[in-house]
Amino acid sequence: MPIHIIYSAADREEAPAKPDENQWFTLIKNEDQLETDADNNPWNNRPAIIKKRYEPLDDCVASIRPARSLDPIDQKEHQKGLYFIEISSNTQNKSYSSRKLYQWKNAIEIIGKFEGLSFQTAERVWKVKKL
Repeated sequence: MPIHIIYSAADREEAPAKPDENQWFTLIKNEDQLETDADNNPWNNRPAIIKKRYEPLDDCVASIRPARSLDPIDQKEHQKGLYFIEISSNTQNKSYSSRKLYQWKNAIEIIGKFEGLSFQTAERVWKVKKL
C-alpha cells in the first residue's frame, strides 16, 4: 500500500487563532483514512475546501525503537533505557536495524546523520558507519 501525504486547507475567513492553523497535512498509510482524517481541520473542525494528494519521495525514514524486553526464563526486564536505531525506505519495503543498543541521547545524534537523505544515500551511510 503506497503512502500519501494529503495537504488540506480550510476557509481563511474562519481561520483559527494561529494563522498557520487553516492548513494541515495528513499522512495516509491506508486508503480508508483519506476521506475521514483529511476532511476536517484538526483545530476547529471546519471542513477542508482544498485537498491535494502528494506522493512522498523515497527519503530515509529514521526511527528510534525501545530495546526494553522481558526475559522469558527469569521474567526480568532487560535493556531498559536502551534503543535500536532503524532506517527504512519511504516507498520500498526495506529497512535496517542497528546491532548495537544506544542511549536516547546517542540515538538522537546518530539519527541526525540521516536528515534529508534519500534512502539510497542513507543505505551507504549505514554501511560505512557499520550501524
